[in-house]
Amino acid sequence: MGKLKGFIKRSIKRRVAKLLRNPAFWPALAYMALVLFIVFFVIGAARNAFEALGEPSRPLTREIVMNALKNMPQNEREQFKDSIIDIENLPKYLEYEANTALKDKPGKIRVITNGTSWEESCNIKYGDATRDYMLPWQFFCAIDSMAGMRDKNRDKILNLAFDVLKPEYKYEAGKYTRDEVEKTKVVTRTYKNGQLDKESVSITSVTRKYPLPYLDKIVTAFAEHTFYTEKKTWDQGWQEVWSTSYSWEAEAKGKEKTDDMSDTEEKTVDKYVETTVCYKQNMVIEDVLSRMETKINTSKFNNFLMQSGITHDDLYAMQGLMEQMPDNDKALDYFSIVMAQYEFCGPAMTPEYIEFLKNITETGSYPKESNIGEWLCGPGNLTGCKSWFLMRLAALAKDYGSKMEITSGYRSIDEQKAIWDNTPASMRGIYVALPGYSKHNYGVAVDVSGCYRKLANIDLAKYGLYKPMSYEDWHIEPIETKYTQGGT
Repeated sequence: MGKLKGFIKRSIKRRVAKLLRNPAFWPALAYMALVLFIVFFVIGAARNAFEALGEPSRPLTREIVMNALKNMPQNEREQFKDSIIDIENLPKYLEYEANTALKDKPGKIRVITNGTSWEESCNIKYGDATRDYMLPWQFFCAIDSMAGMRDKNRDKILNLAFDVLKPEYKYEAGKYTRDEVEKTKVVTRTYKNGQLDKESVSITSVTRKYPLPYLDKIVTAFAEHTFYTEKKTWDQGWQEVWSTSYSWEAEAKGKEKTDDMSDTEEKTVDKYVETTVCYKQNMVIEDVLSRMETKINTSKFNNFLMQSGITHDDLYAMQGLMEQMPDNDKALDYFSIVMAQYEFCGPAMTPEYIEFLKNITETGSYPKESNIGEWLCGPGNLTGCKSWFLMRLAALAKDYGSKMEITSGYRSIDEQKAIWDNTPASMRGIYVALPGYSKHNYGVAVDVSGCYRKLANIDLAKYGLYKPMSYEDWHIEPIETKYTQGGT
């Protein structure tokens, strides 16, 4: 047991000494410390700012914040302005949020009665239909705060976020309707001496066509939603509403008196019964949303990141900020999509960035081993990978004295599509990128096995390599992909 303890202690000392000798360790440590300090400082400021407005007995809501701001002394307002979050701007954030949804549009209800039509004014409730796609005010607040901390033009960044990230709504007012049809049928029958004598039927119809606030497509910061409708009919059939009946007698006509007729026979009468029955039929013919197709499209958000200079670390700080804000459920749900897309769906796939990936060349001086075949092996496709990238991997393998098995190297777009199609929907975008969104498609990513999965980024840094995703310890890329548009 003592020998085992001694061996463990010596192993730990060797690893620590090797770590401390690594020239990339100290800059990385300092950078991580700075990032953690900024994140915790910002989150703490947010918590203090909003807690100062609330009461222990009640959860903090938007209304409490607004009321507190109205009654806040000037000196306290100035204190808030000096903090990271200027909550006095809350009305401005709320205005930004409201303006990312559609406003109700004036519309017309068309009324048709027996071929004659006219129109009545109404409002088409597009505001309700698009409320779920609004950018939450907490997001604008966090953007504003990060811009202030980075000494950027806060108004410029806010306006940029609004202009670039607000959803695009594609629709045609009045295209979709709910038709409410009411038909009334009155049937009058006259019976003479128990036999149907005559019948009359009258039908009136009133149709009211209400416009529906449906959209054809919504393009958000992360996806395109396409909506499809179908006509559906609900028909109750004819239902009896009311009925009347009355009877009478009338002297029979058309009989000529004969000598052999008695006085009783001479006075024969006809018996009449008239019934009137009213029926109604209510029918609804409506355009109903039948399905929605969603296609991932992060170009809007990636475009915003590139123009604003917001970094990956800023996104984590913004998430922490929003966790301290009131009414934040929707905002946190929204930002979970932000983080998922930024983490999992790769770089900003602009045409410029795709062109960069196709033509990427090394930008630093890193160890290289030209004898790739001796230190790297398949089954992954190495042919399509950048040669300088493979030489760095070979240098790493040579120094570690173990041949590196590449389980997946270059993949064509078609190969990526096949993997995407065969991956469960819940895993897409997490462990498998969209075709064209994977670095494998451009020869600047490999998946490895064995001992190389255990290496940390601090071990890879001197070779110009890194692992962009903590949850994929097998995925390695050249460092150049980290410091270009769009992050990992």
